[in-house]
Amino acid sequence: MSYRIRQVQSFKHIGALNAKIFPDEIYDQHNFGVYWVVYSDDGCPVGFAGLHPLIYTGEPETLFFSRSGVLKKHRKKGIGARLLYCRLQFANRKGYKHVITYTIDNIPSANNLISSGFKLYEPEYRYGGRRGLHWIKDIND
Repeated sequence: MSYRIRQVQSFKHIGALNAKIFPDEIYDQHNFGVYWVVYSDDGCPVGFAGLHPLIYTGEPETLFFSRSGVLKKHRKKGIGARLLYCRLQFANRKGYKHVITYTIDNIPSANNLISSGFKLYEPEYRYGGRRGLHWIKDIND
């Protein structure tokens, strides 16, 4: 099976995908962010990823990589790494200096971040609560 990743203007698939991938979590989707949706061969959405700038925190040169997920049936096929790459390309094209994100109990995502040059750090504000691991990457690295 092959997959297509498209940056989307509409958020219509994001909420439904989030509910399927993270059934126990409510996602406060940001309408000001940028999102990508992964489509399978048959055109069905199977994953998504988002980002948004941190203008409101006084960090205009930093992007926050928000929620990302892939339906269980489509995991372990490199989709998460491809979504990460799409967002890093976007950050580079737009001239951002840093990207930050966090993971909670997700070793495959943490490994993708490490492979892409992210480093653990201790932020002033802990996204995801106390148990999350926080990651940062300088885009020029």
